[in-house]
Amino acid sequence: MGSRCKRLSHLLTLGLLLFTSCISEEVNLSLDRDGSGVCGITYTIPRALIATETMEEPPNFEHPDPLLPVPFSREALEQDLEEHPGLTLRSYATEETDEHIIIEMELGFASVEALDAWLARGGQGVRREGNSFTITLYTPEEAEFDEDTRAFVEAFFGDYTVSWQVRGPARLSSWEPGEQVDDRTARLVLTISDILQNKAPTTWKVSW
Repeated sequence: MGSRCKRLSHLLTLGLLLFTSCISEEVNLSLDRDGSGVCGITYTIPRALIATETMEEPPNFEHPDPLLPVPFSREALEQDLEEHPGLTLRSYATEETDEHIIIEMELGFASVEALDAWLARGGQGVRREGNSFTITLYTPEEAEFDEDTRAFVEAFFGDYTVSWQVRGPARLSSWEPGEQVDDRTARLVLTISDILQNKAPTTWKVSW
């Protein structure tokens, strides 16, 4: 196996996938005043990343890859959500391209706590305190990368991002860092490299 594949395998071992929940992730969350809401998530997974020596062939939609944070099939996801009270699957779709596997889902959540429990295994957290909503992206403690590995991450994952868009129940008063989309919505976009630069958890707070 070439050095490129060895480095990919090393990244998997360090838990890079688990901490980002995927390689490219787009979250669109709408929060109601009572703490319930809707969370849409799109995962874009490069085939080159999951076709490693740990698998005889790339995964298919009926047999989820244990290295990834969510099941590929709708049935498997529904079974998973049965273990997480307060979450419902509103929609689910998958798409395959030559380079990527794309998973799109929309979850309804009865409380922020219910959503937080489900996101936790992917190295992410959400919480509400009064009129504020905070997202946290955790970096695994063992993720110590040398300069060569960091350069590889920049080259291979440079175009992949983690994006969170949050719509609050009222007009926003602050959303730093990030950018305002409209009176009630703000968005934060980070590259994988951005997150790796922070050994401490990355946090984003939106208030209204």
